[in-house]
Amino acid sequence: MININITNSATVTLEGLNITGGSGSGIYAAGGTLTVTHSTVSGNSANAGGGIYADGVALTVTHSTASGNSVSGGLSAGGGIYAVAGTLTVTHSTVSGNSGGFDGHGGGIYAVDGTLTVTNSTLASNSASSGGALYIDSNASVTNVTFSRNSATDSGGAMLTGSTLTLTNVIL
Repeated sequence: MININITNSATVTLEGLNITGGSGSGIYAAGGTLTVTHSTVSGNSANAGGGIYADGVALTVTHSTASGNSVSGGLSAGGGIYAVAGTLTVTHSTVSGNSGGFDGHGGGIYAVDGTLTVTNSTLASNSASSGGALYIDSNASVTNVTFSRNSATDSGGAMLTGSTLTLTNVIL
């Protein structure tokens, strides 16, 4: 189990890591710039951001996997990735098998009050109350992405959005 806390204005790159089995977000970042590349974040659990929690962060996830993470209680948002008040860019990555909990939002990715870009990635088998794969209340662009077997008990099995969303070459 590894929990990584990034705060203030730091610029951090995590490469080639396997962050698994944490009680609390696998990666926690508040402020700064974070790049996660060629890494796996799996089997972590928290109240928000089971895999990655990013508040006010410029977060880039590339050639990585967020899988089997979960949230419950508290905010219950972002089983795989929780990103608020920042930018989130996910490229050539897989977000799968994450859970937003019974009353949670964004089983795979929860992105609010910022910008979201997902490109050349797969979002599969994520679940939540709303926004099984994606819960978006940010300006968002989703390009060359496959959504598969995501579910929601309330609304938006693949995604639920309250902002401007551009979809290009998406398989649902």
